[in-house]
Amino acid sequence: MQRQDDSYLTFPWVLLTCPRLVSFILDEADRMLDMGFSDDIMTIAKKLPSTCQTIMFSATMPPKIEELAKKLVKESNRDKTCSEQTS
Repeated sequence: MQRQDDSYLTFPWVLLTCPRLVSFILDEADRMLDMGFSDDIMTIAKKLPSTCQTIMFSATMPPKIEELAKKLVKESNRDKTCSEQTS
């Protein structure tokens, strides 16, 4: 059994220089922006390979998330998993 390369735990920039990186996943993107990580997200995104797929998950879609998605996502697909409740 081959040992997993865990150098990314000590050296997180290894992920950004990996030419085989295929996905950039932002979970709770709305919370990340609320916490002030917008510049960090953009810094990372600029270093990703052009073939890297960006996937964003967010419970809400405020304008700042829509704006971030327009910058990062090449082919967007917006899915609703919960329908709005009516009274």
